[in-house]
Amino acid sequence: MSSSLNSARVIVCIRDKNNVDTDKCERVDVLPDNTLKVRRLKVPSIKNTSKVYGPFNRILDSNVNYQRIFYEAVKVHVDEGFNGIKSFVLSYGFSNSRKNDILFGSDPKELSGVFKETLEYINLKKSQNVGSNVDLCFSVFELCGDKIFDLLSDFRKEISIVSDDDNKLVLRDPVVLPMPDLKTVCNTICDALNKKSYASNTNFEVVPRSHVLVKLNIVTKSKSGVINYGEIVFVNLSYEKLIMNPQDKQFNSEIKAAKLGYVSLHACLEQILKNPQLSQSFRDSTLTRILRPALSGSYTSSMIFTVTTENVPSDATQALDIADKYRRLKCCSHKESLVSLEVRRKTKNIWIPLCDIKEAETMGFVSINTESRNSIQTFHQEIEENKKRLQECTDVLSKIEIDLEESFKICNEKNLQRDSCIKAKHDAINDLAKINCENCELKSKVDKLKVEIANLLDKRAILEETCSKYFDKLEKSKSKGICLLEKSSSLDKARTEMNDFLSSQVKDMENNNLKVQNMIKDLMNKHKIFIKELDDQNCQDKNNFQQIEIVLKNYGDKLDVYSNEIQRCIKDRLPVDVRNELHDKLTRVYNELLVAIEKARKTCEAHGEKCFSCIEKIIEEERKKIVNFFSDYKECLLKEISNTQEAISTNDKCTMEIEVAQKDINDVKKILEEVNSIETPSIDLTLLNPPSSKEYVVDENAIPEDLPKFSPSEKPTVINEILSVTKKIFGSDHRNTLQDEGNKENL
Repeated sequence: MSSSLNSARVIVCIRDKNNVDTDKCERVDVLPDNTLKVRRLKVPSIKNTSKVYGPFNRILDSNVNYQRIFYEAVKVHVDEGFNGIKSFVLSYGFSNSRKNDILFGSDPKELSGVFKETLEYINLKKSQNVGSNVDLCFSVFELCGDKIFDLLSDFRKEISIVSDDDNKLVLRDPVVLPMPDLKTVCNTICDALNKKSYASNTNFEVVPRSHVLVKLNIVTKSKSGVINYGEIVFVNLSYEKLIMNPQDKQFNSEIKAAKLGYVSLHACLEQILKNPQLSQSFRDSTLTRILRPALSGSYTSSMIFTVTTENVPSDATQALDIADKYRRLKCCSHKESLVSLEVRRKTKNIWIPLCDIKEAETMGFVSINTESRNSIQTFHQEIEENKKRLQECTDVLSKIEIDLEESFKICNEKNLQRDSCIKAKHDAINDLAKINCENCELKSKVDKLKVEIANLLDKRAILEETCSKYFDKLEKSKSKGICLLEKSSSLDKARTEMNDFLSSQVKDMENNNLKVQNMIKDLMNKHKIFIKELDDQNCQDKNNFQQIEIVLKNYGDKLDVYSNEIQRCIKDRLPVDVRNELHDKLTRVYNELLVAIEKARKTCEAHGEKCFSCIEKIIEEERKKIVNFFSDYKECLLKEISNTQEAISTNDKCTMEIEVAQKDINDVKKILEEVNSIETPSIDLTLLNPPSSKEYVVDENAIPEDLPKFSPSEKPTVINEILSVTKKIFGSDHRNTLQDEGNKENL
């Protein structure tokens, strides 16, 4: 059994440009016949600067996903791998075209790309092959320069290629791991890919500088004992344009080996296309030795070629030339299968009766008589011929069994289709029966509708008769209406006169309304003037209170001076008992004065708050008065008068309390004057017997140092507002009287 593919396939994927390179061709055009046209930079000496490559098998747009690329390029190789066919899948393309992301994805922590889709499809196909056993294993390699490294080994072990006459890819002592589940395989391959070497390209981007190979082995064993050995090799080719490092000789040798690999690949493709029958030498580079099965046609192969249509690099023509030559390669991969040991044991010694010898000879077998005296050499030759013929028959039998399995599958599918068709037929019959029942019901409904239509026709005739009667009545009413219209003409005249009268009345009302609006505007202006006068009076009262504060402060300073003089005089002139008694009286008077002042202040604050609330009410009511001027004018005046009376009463209370405090202050003044007028008694000091200096002790604590001092009272916070209200209520005369009283108090 051979592969269904007789030539290599090239699938072109259009990708977006990663970095813009200044050294570039103009662009690449995609033509309708799956060809690519490269328009080079214009050269004056060359007229035609474009070249066409292709046709390729398929050209995919930039918006396709990895699954679509897998179905176009890799799926056929996976299906043939289960049948024992070996194949290559290459990823190649322009520089900076994200060709390395096609197979394994761009995320270093998670495997993706076409290879991830391949593993998922293999798991799905393995679960569908119920009648056969499938064993899967994989290995990962890296071609860096001219050396091959095993990425699954712990220390990146170097390995080599084993020469094989059958053009198979055989590596010496690789690490081969089974595939237990999808997640484990993805993590293992992702860790292995992170061990590969990296470098910088011409755009100073970190890219892999080595080729990566992932080899998948698919071994299937059918029920008949046939074992198929399939193989898929994924090759991710690295960048061609890498920067040389003069200090790193090993790195430079790797770059030279990579460039030599592409040169030898190009030369090898040219030689194969010129003379396919001539034996070719693949030993020019390690890359051609690895790709030998695909280049020689022993393996089927496909190339996923990535292209950027704009900002194309200068190596585009070289890469497209390799892809164009690669698509013309011929391949003839044969199935690799073996019969299991159980089948071999059964067919080891076949004894045929004499009656069946002729039939066996017609099949190509040679009958051997063990009792004959022929030479041993001829005996062994006949055995070898029979073995070869038996192998051919087993191969044919395996093909027949495979075809039989396929036919069984086809029969099962057709049986399923037949069952589905029968089920659909029964469903259609049931639907038809339902439709017939519905038709019968519709027929009965039609009969009922016919009866109803007949009844409606009878009713229609009756309605026509009644309508004719109503039409006669309508004609009579029409004639009566004409008479009424003639009579209504006189009513129209009266209505016009009434309308004229109403229009004149409306005009008068509008004029009155304008007058009212003018009056309201005047009131608003007066209200603004009133508010302005309130503000001016408030400012004036604040100034007056500041003057009162200054006077009170001066008065307090004088009291402090008087108290200091009193203390000094008391210390110098009065005895201890008189001094203490006087001190007690002063403290009592001082405390009473403080209590009276505090009480007056609190009452002023309370009444001030009331005044503020009254003022707010007045302002709100004035606004309402402006809106409802003609309706509530008297009530607003009464409220205003009551509020002013309350303000007058509160003001009287405050003045009375201030007078009480003033009387207390006058009493204190009189006491102080009496203290100053006390005469000191004349005492004859010679008659006294003063104590000695040792017995004389001065009691310093008897005379307190912190004697109370008179301090000016604090100004109430509501006085200014009270005065502004009283000014607006009583006028400027009341303000003058207050100033006169303040001047008298200052005196």
